[in-house]
Amino acid sequence: MRLTIRQSWKVAAGLLLALGGGVAILAGWSSVRNLLEVADQVPHLISGGMGGLALVLAGVWLLRSHETDLVVEHLRENGERLDRLQEDVARLSALLDGAHVEEVEPPAMLRR
Repeated sequence: MRLTIRQSWKVAAGLLLALGGGVAILAGWSSVRNLLEVADQVPHLISGGMGGLALVLAGVWLLRSHETDLVVEHLRENGERLDRLQEDVARLSALLDGAHVEEVEPPAMLRR
């Protein structure tokens, strides 16, 4: 199964968002690690930590959306295969309905 442009943009954007979120979290952490006052840490926590978490979640959501697209496509293809198989079985059944099968005696060397 080939990756279409519609699908590949989700992968690229998801990876970039998750990576950007990780960088934002690390940047927020590095800017507060030496601050002693909690009041000084809160803006960094909100912008870096919460913003970074939002970016990571958005990236994961896009990646899961891509995975869901692949599963739906796979299910659609399997449904089409099943429809073709049912048509083939119906055609074969119609051919065999009028067939007359005679019982044949096996050769002597195969009998026990």
